[in-house]
Amino acid sequence: MMATLLLILLKHWKNVVAAAPDILSPLSLILESVLQADQQTMERTKAKIFSALISVLQIQGLNGGDISQLPQLLLCVCETVKDEALALIDNTRHVSQVGEALEDEDSMETDSPRGPKDHRDGVCVLALHLAKELCRTDEDGEHWVSVMRKVPVLPSVLNAMELSLRSKHNLYFTEAALHLLLTLARTPQGAAAVAGAGVTETICLPLLSVYEVPSNGGSQSFSRKSQDSACWPGVYRLCMSLMESLLKTLRYNFINEALDFVGVHQERILQCLNSMRTVQSLACLDEADHTVGFLLQLSSFCKEWQFHLPKLLLDVQINLCYLCQTCTYLLHSKKMLHHYLQAKNGEALPPGPLSRTQCPPQTPAAAGAAGADREEAEQKALLAVQCSLLKILSKTLASLQHFTPDCCQILLDQCMDLAEYRTLFVLSFTTPAFDPDVAPSFGTLLATINVALSMLSEMEKKKETASVSIASLASSEELQALKSLLMFTMENCFYVLISQAVRCLKDPSILPRDKQRLKQELSSELSTLLSSLSRHFRRGSPLSPASAQSKQPPPGSKGSHEGQEPIIQLVQAFVRLVQR
Repeated sequence: MMATLLLILLKHWKNVVAAAPDILSPLSLILESVLQADQQTMERTKAKIFSALISVLQIQGLNGGDISQLPQLLLCVCETVKDEALALIDNTRHVSQVGEALEDEDSMETDSPRGPKDHRDGVCVLALHLAKELCRTDEDGEHWVSVMRKVPVLPSVLNAMELSLRSKHNLYFTEAALHLLLTLARTPQGAAAVAGAGVTETICLPLLSVYEVPSNGGSQSFSRKSQDSACWPGVYRLCMSLMESLLKTLRYNFINEALDFVGVHQERILQCLNSMRTVQSLACLDEADHTVGFLLQLSSFCKEWQFHLPKLLLDVQINLCYLCQTCTYLLHSKKMLHHYLQAKNGEALPPGPLSRTQCPPQTPAAAGAAGADREEAEQKALLAVQCSLLKILSKTLASLQHFTPDCCQILLDQCMDLAEYRTLFVLSFTTPAFDPDVAPSFGTLLATINVALSMLSEMEKKKETASVSIASLASSEELQALKSLLMFTMENCFYVLISQAVRCLKDPSILPRDKQRLKQELSSELSTLLSSLSRHFRRGSPLSPASAQSKQPPPGSKGSHEGQEPIIQLVQAFVRLVQR
């Protein structure tokens, strides 16, 4: 009862707890006492204390006075995680044996019995979440490294997770374990510990059991559940994020494992990229975001990829180009995206509180207000989908940048070997389309830049305008993040466009008349885009985070002229080249 009361107070008195003196120390002592008591009678109390510790860490953090408690608290939690993971292994094996026996008896029961250890608010899951919070607090690994050397927590967790993936049991445990591994993987020593414990062997092949690979060549199903709800496709997305984080942190020390992973799951990866043409669900968008994020990290190792998996590399490059075209098309046509979401994905746009037949009679004023609220809700949902598409597009273009020659090198090096890089976009200026028969072209890249510019212009509309604008639907922080994302997308698109164009101009197999047409089209289109971009910079709009890190003007000097922006300088240099 007291533990329950403590949780209720922590939930409702967050402001008081934030300013309160040290709570972590007495809670740690309580946890030690509870862990030493009888396991059966104190099971629920342990869960409540774990939950209370998580809440306190999230509200208060770990201030200087609490550091002395961290090693002992970590030791208690890691011991609990290890013991619970071992118990889960035994329980899962028992459940699997019972399930096989029931199948042999031709039982009509179809649902797998849930193990007593796998509950969202159970000791095992909460201990993993508490371990995650403690490791996040101990960023430099001063304490958790020594504790995990004493307690074999990672091998126990990975063994339990492998068994859970193979049997498709213990969803909440698997999800919580992956969150812990993700937290560790963000630091070099944490990533090294996770990789050294054998995470690739734990995840790579067993993960195939999580999703269905059709034997008849049909399309794979994607979960329509919310990204926030626990589901096995969500576990797949977390595994993809874990591989991305490990590769980003460990680089060459993890490239072989990353190539093994992409090789094993290539069918699902390609299907995910291709499925964007149907925008089946928000979960489908989320999986595409995680997938492209992993491919972005892997694209930095193009030569290794080409050596080990050349056919897959070609397939991924083609699918990324089509993905760029799909995202641009949907971002360009709001009406089409709105209609498509309503037709294919009813949960993406929130329905009205009551259907028309159920609605009580309303006055004209009330009906107008309800209609306005409905429109704003739909527009916010639409904006959320647009932001998801934009994130996917930005990562796609950043990946393609690694598959195309370096701009400076191809502009200056007359002896560069062009055979090392493929032509990614066809030499035409067609507008983006859903039709797979319409190949991605230079017109796709120009349309992408135009879409980004138009969205930037729309964000600068005043909130007082009659129509619902982006500026009226998002907070200032969200707008700033969206502007940076748009600039990042546009800069990468310019980079890919210029690199691919110069590659075509230097390619002896392309006819001179086609090269001349390319020069004329790009000279005209880019001159227009430069004018729009210069006007945008003159209004004081920010650059992308990458450009913002460039050298700032000295104090007292005048602001940078728009022609001095790196991206504009690059485009101007290319325009001068094609106008010769």
